[in-house]
Amino acid sequence: MTKWQIMETENEQVILVNSANEVIGQADKYDVHRGQGQLHRAITVLLRNKNDELLVTQRSSKKPLWPEWWDLACSTHQWPGESSIEAAIRRLPFEIGVTAQDLSEELTYEYHAVYNDEWSENEINHLVVGKLDQDPQLNPREAVAYAWKTLEQITAELAQPNHQYAPWVGLALERLQESLLLKK
Repeated sequence: MTKWQIMETENEQVILVNSANEVIGQADKYDVHRGQGQLHRAITVLLRNKNDELLVTQRSSKKPLWPEWWDLACSTHQWPGESSIEAAIRRLPFEIGVTAQDLSEELTYEYHAVYNDEWSENEINHLVVGKLDQDPQLNPREAVAYAWKTLEQITAELAQPNHQYAPWVGLALERLQESLLLKK
C-alpha cells in the first residue's frame, strides 16, 4: 500500500512517547485519541506567504476532533521512523495540495485538550514552519475552506471567547512568539 493509500484509509500508526518525547511504542491513530488519549507525537504546519500572512484552513466536518474549526495550514502525526519534516512533506500535498519551501522544525510542546467524553488530544506537538506563495487546493475530506491572515488578525480572533480555532493553534502561536522573543 502506498503512503497516499494509507492516508486515504486512515489506517495509520502513530508514535507513542513519554513526556521527555522518547519513543515508547506505536498505536493506531484513532485509538490514541479515545477517552483521555495516549501521549503521542503530532505536527502542526505553519506556512507564511511573501506578504507575511499565515495560511489557516477550516477542518472538514468529517474530522472526529474539532470538526469545522480553524487550524493552521495542516496538522497530522508522524509515522514510526518519520521526522516532523518528513511528515509535513508527506501530508501537505494530501491535505491541501501543495509542496512548501524552507520547512524547519521550530519548537515542540506538550498539551492535552479534551474535545468530548469520547475524544481527546494528548500530544507532543512539533511546530513545522515554511513558506508558501500559492493558494492551496484543498482535499475536502480534510479541509473545506482557507484564508490568509496576519498574525495580528489570528491573535485578535483567538482572544475572542467563542473563537473557532482548534486548541493547538493558539498554543503553537504563543510558544512561537515566546521562542522568538527569547532569540532576540
